Amino acid sequence: MAINGDTDREGAPILEANLLQDYVKFPRNVGAFLGFIWNQLDNKEIDQERAQEMLDQVGEWISVCESQQPKWKTWNC
Repeated sequence: MAINGDTDREGAPILEANLLQDYVKFPRNVGAFLGFIWNQLDNKEIDQERAQEMLDQVGEWISVCESQQPKWKTWNC
């Protein structure tokens, strides 16, 4: 079940709430990176294509955090 609502540029508070609800392991400062991307885009320092590349990198970063956590029987697998 998704948590919906308004967020700021860093995805707060909804992005983190959804990730936590789904037990997704993610970098603590992921929101700061999202905010940076939005600011760069708004200031026309990057275009939409570059913003998408950066968002993809953030997604990959989250995936790495998720896949690299220890997996222990009776704890999380």
